[in-house]
Amino acid sequence: MRAIDLHSEIIDMVKRTGDVSFLTWLRNVLRNEGAESAQDADMLEMAQRSEEAIERGEVYTHEEALAYLKAERKKREGR
Repeated sequence: MRAIDLHSEIIDMVKRTGDVSFLTWLRNVLRNEGAESAQDADMLEMAQRSEEAIERGEVYTHEEALAYLKAERKKREGR
């Protein structure tokens, strides 16, 4: 099926439906498509940056993070 055929079929189906909730859902899906793609790209970039930071040793391991938090808690309790 060609894109133009699919486009025409969808338009015909939309014209025939009277289901407001479906039409609202469809509108929201079509409006958010670009936003979701951009969000996915941003999340992928953040994940890649995180992996690079881990490889460079710029982040705490789980154990280091726990030790840091415990030390900070002791400092606050000691005040």
